[in-house]
Parts: sequence; C-alpha cells; structure tokens
Amino acid sequence: MGKRWNRRKLLAFLAGLGLGGAALFVHSPRFGALPDSEEKARFAQSLHFRHGRFCNTLATSVLAKGESSVKIWLDFLFGPKRRKRKFREGVLKRHMNESTDFCL
Repeated sequence: MGKRWNRRKLLAFLAGLGLGGAALFVHSPRFGALPDSEEKARFAQSLHFRHGRFCNTLATSVLAKGESSVKIWLDFLFGPKRRKRKFREGVLKRHMNESTDFCL
C-alpha cells in the first residue's frame, strides 16, 4: 500500500503542477488580454458585431453534408495516416488584418 500511496501523491502533484502551469499561461499577457475602450469602439463599428458579440453572416455546419459523426470518428481513429503535405511553389499567404471581411 505504501508504493501505491506514493504513486498517487506523485500523480496528484504532477496534475496540480500541470493545472497551475496552464492557469498561469492563460492569464499571461502573451496569451491575450481583454479589449480596451479603443478596441471596443472599433469592434462596435463592424457590421458583424451585434448585441455585444461577433456574429456569422452565413450559417455554418459542424459536419460536412452526408457525413455522420460516427464515420468521422472511425476515419480519424482507423483511417489512413496523414501524409506530409508538400506545398507548391508560389503559395499565396494572406494576412488577416483590420480590412479583412472575416467574421469570428
């Protein structure tokens, strides 16, 4: 019973350490911050910002048409392994900025 108890203490300590680290990361400035009044005013001018939040202009679906969640899970777990993607030369890269019509 001694080894089992020590193992449980170690696992509990490691879990607590992991949760504490995650909490510190989420509250760090690098992770993000709440918007200030200037950003809130800019958000309010957006056509996609209604009732205090961003709204999609088009209805979106979680699953592709004709796909079931069971089939997607089976493909994910037991389907062919992903191949490394080779990018073609000249792939365009588009930066998301204030002038983009992207709705969150």
